[in-house]
Amino acid sequence: MSNNLDAYAIFIALVLSFIPKLDPLSSTFANVEAEVCATLLPGPAEWISHCFLKTLKAAHFPKEVLDIMWSSVAARARAAQFEDSADGGFCVLQRAARLRQAMSQPGDDALTQAWFDYTQE
Repeated sequence: MSNNLDAYAIFIALVLSFIPKLDPLSSTFANVEAEVCATLLPGPAEWISHCFLKTLKAAHFPKEVLDIMWSSVAARARAAQFEDSADGGFCVLQRAARLRQAMSQPGDDALTQAWFDYTQE
């Protein structure tokens, strides 16, 4: 279980928490998160709810599952605060808008270029 919690923290939580840094979570996110936890921890998933996995340290476990719902709120608050910095900010909202526009267009070339531009700015 400890190795699976490490894998969740290193790989899965990073992927699941990328988009919520820019947009609010969808209403189905709790179901997706529960499915991911059940897949990652098939034994404990039979008798532990995915919500309890977020509070394992209170039960004296050394690790717990990251609460993406709360971390996404904190990430959006940081982006909003530093977006208006005097040095031009991160331009997160404009970069995300360009990325969304590229994702809505057919073809991979525009999306590939938009991802490259997003990470280089």
